[in-house]
Amino acid sequence: MSDERLRELERKWQETGADDDFFSYLSALERGGRKHDASKLANTRLRNQRNDTRTLAYLLEHDPLAYTGWALREGPLAIRVLDGDEDYRIPLDDLCDSTPIENMAYVNSHLHLITQDFVQQTIPQTPGKHGRSAPSFEAIADHHNKQLLFRSWTPDIGHHLRLAENPSPIPLPNTEGLPEHLSPGKITSTRTIQNLIRIAERPGTDYHTTHPYLIEDDAVWYAPVLLPNQFLCPTKNERSDAITLLTSSGATRIPTKSRLGRRCNIAASPYDLGILGSAGNITAVEFDLHCLEALRQMRREQ
Repeated sequence: MSDERLRELERKWQETGADDDFFSYLSALERGGRKHDASKLANTRLRNQRNDTRTLAYLLEHDPLAYTGWALREGPLAIRVLDGDEDYRIPLDDLCDSTPIENMAYVNSHLHLITQDFVQQTIPQTPGKHGRSAPSFEAIADHHNKQLLFRSWTPDIGHHLRLAENPSPIPLPNTEGLPEHLSPGKITSTRTIQNLIRIAERPGTDYHTTHPYLIEDDAVWYAPVLLPNQFLCPTKNERSDAITLLTSSGATRIPTKSRLGRRCNIAASPYDLGILGSAGNITAVEFDLHCLEALRQMRREQ
């Protein structure tokens, strides 16, 4: 499609504001190879009109990563959801049978909640499918293979990975030498693991186990001990001031330059979805629009 035709469709939409003209322009952008521009426009429209069912349907079908949400652990039996410019609390007492949440991960369009009795619940719920992890576990989302893994340690095997639905251990791949205090909780790619190892081995890094880290856009931000109000991202060679993210159960620092810090909820691919951690705990995870809509439905039903 010619640039002139695109400009004509854009002018018509801006003049009329009509839904049909807006979606004609979006379709033309997609056909012209500008899907990212179409997704950004749809994201802005849905943020401004969160109950716009037509824009919602468009994004769910064409680009569910163009409108992501975040779930923050809030106390033992609740999460706070960041949904565009909104945020709201969802109690999970019934879903988790009043058993406190120990960990969480997002993979293959499902948010996985792992409780203290090591039972795995999923959102959206999968009927009859509740996996069981093992004590001394760490949830890892493997986006390459679209599966949830658990990293465990046993005296006879040592460190190993296993599928959430399979008790058989799997030799731990790609993470030899990964320091325990930098375990990310989520493997987005081999490069992310290499980035973490590089941070641990970098002279003068002075990373501390209690300081927060953010994995986002296949890069790692971490807060060094000597600069508690700043974050460093060695792979991007960037430094960022910190802002405070508040929930009812406490506060954590995040980098202002990150997508989370800017409340930019567009991810280019599943590998770019974020995870926020501190002191060995997963504080928050990012997910696509399908999962976000499942959480909104839970909120409506409560």
